[in-house]
Amino acid sequence: MGATLPLRVGGKLGPASGAPVDLLATVRAVSEAHCQTGLSGEQVGMGLAVWIEAAGIDIVLNSRREQVFSPDVFTTLGVPIAERRIVVVKSTQHFHAAFAPLAEQVIYVDTPGAISPDFAAIPYADGRRDFWPAAADPLGLD
Repeated sequence: MGATLPLRVGGKLGPASGAPVDLLATVRAVSEAHCQTGLSGEQVGMGLAVWIEAAGIDIVLNSRREQVFSPDVFTTLGVPIAERRIVVVKSTQHFHAAFAPLAEQVIYVDTPGAISPDFAAIPYADGRRDFWPAAADPLGLD
């Protein structure tokens, strides 16, 4: 622990996911077989995981693609999230049950990538717009 190195993170799945970011990072902790608590209480493997610090920001990186479900993805590595003003998770909705009770506010952010939380903005190939929220009453019930 404590090693500082240049590191490139993100941008692994293609241009739609955004460009990688180059950081000067300090290693704070390493877990060879990191886990988090899943939605039904089971342990979900995250693979090799590291807690790094770059420019005053704590970042957890893991080798297995997985949604974030639980704060223990941070805390079991030693990240003191209770002391942080802002905690950011890369997850569509899976995080909400465990993180919302800890948060003053939950803010959803639309970032580059394959899954957008703004369903009305998705450019459907067939031009359909008969779904909520693009159509206020998609089933014609009103």
